[in-house]
Amino acid sequence: MGWTTFKIAACSAVVLSAGGLLGVPVAHADEQSYFDRLNDENLGRYITTEQALDMGNWYCQQLRNGRSPQAAYSDLLDYNLQQGLLPGYGQVGTLYGAAVNQLCRDQKYRLNGEDDATYLPVGQR
Repeated sequence: MGWTTFKIAACSAVVLSAGGLLGVPVAHADEQSYFDRLNDENLGRYITTEQALDMGNWYCQQLRNGRSPQAAYSDLLDYNLQQGLLPGYGQVGTLYGAAVNQLCRDQKYRLNGEDDATYLPVGQR
């Protein structure tokens, strides 16, 4: 599924796969803004939405597990170059920046030296 055709629905969608019908969960608004950011940078010509979400969620989980942003970025960059996905530093940087800003905002505040208790979801700021 290409980026230009990717749309988040307000209700569950069903897609046809080679193995049959799979229910696709409703995406959070943070995921939509993540995809929008990646779409703005035209990353959809390199990776699928599923790959983008998997990599973004992986990066966030690495941060939540206590890894440094630099170590997680380095692994993400190595993975992308080995797999031939995103062609270079700039695209991987865009992906990890979008992940921190959209998928794991709790980590954004932690990395900025703020206490996790000060984190408020977007709708409550």
